[in-house]
This record gives sequence, structure tokens and C-alpha cells, in this order.
Amino acid sequence: MDMHFIVQSGQATAEDVITLMQSIQSTISSHCGIHPVPYVFAVGERKPRR
Repeated sequence: MDMHFIVQSGQATAEDVITLMQSIQSTISSHCGIHPVPYVFAVGERKPRR
């Protein structure tokens, strides 16, 4: 069983979730010295950053 999930229960967009995932990866990397790899891959085009 895997306990690592992000549940979107509001108005978040796919870009919001991807940004959160990147933030989590960065935090884990800097605090723990490991580089987590997501199980999920984004498909499609991303809008340019604002």
C-alpha cells in the first residue's frame, strides 16, 4: 500500500498540483538528500508561467 497521494478537493488546476509536487520534491531533496521520482507523468501542453 502506498500512502503518498495528493487529493484535489477544490478548485486547484493541474498546474497547481504539478507546482505542489515540484515543491514537495525540492523540500525532500534539500532536507533529506534524496531525489524522489513521481509515479505520475503529466501529459499534454502546459501553459506558459505567469
